Amino acid sequence: MKNYLLILLISSLLISCEKREYLDTEYGKFTEYIIEKDNHYCNGKHIECLNTPYLYQEFMLDSSCLYDLSYQTGWNKLTGFVSDLNDTRTNSIRVGWRPDGTDKFELSAYYHVTSDKKPIIHKLYTIYPNQIGWIECKWSNGYYIVNICGVIDSCKQDNKPQVMFMNYPYFGGDKDAPKTMKIYLK
Repeated sequence: MKNYLLILLISSLLISCEKREYLDTEYGKFTEYIIEKDNHYCNGKHIECLNTPYLYQEFMLDSSCLYDLSYQTGWNKLTGFVSDLNDTRTNSIRVGWRPDGTDKFELSAYYHVTSDKKPIIHKLYTIYPNQIGWIECKWSNGYYIVNICGVIDSCKQDNKPQVMFMNYPYFGGDKDAPKTMKIYLK
């Protein structure tokens, strides 16, 4: 019964994708993801099944993603993957983002590798709004590896993910988005 419910949940999330807007740039077409004010999740699809423990994406955080850090200092999630949809805090690798307090964004490797639910977070990179960057997340030889625009970090994870689900942009932490935000992925 549990497997049936999980399959039903995954199917409904995959089917619920709505029409997307795109941003054409000299670097290609980016899909727009909108996190509406007072929400955590972006519009449309929230997860996608991956065939291998590897993810590469180009991204752009719109200037609408800047907010006052007094609202929240926690890390939002840009993308990444988890291996257990029932418990995303024991075996996952993501890229975190938040404003840096000026006019840029901090990007971090954001790992969950143990059952204590505490993330391991390593700040890696700073990027301006509307600047295109790239990320790579993977599991290889007992390690999660995050590469953000050429800055590489790793975290020991002996349990190879068996099934991987890509995560889409998410706001939070504990609080909902203070305003509508636009994130672009390719």
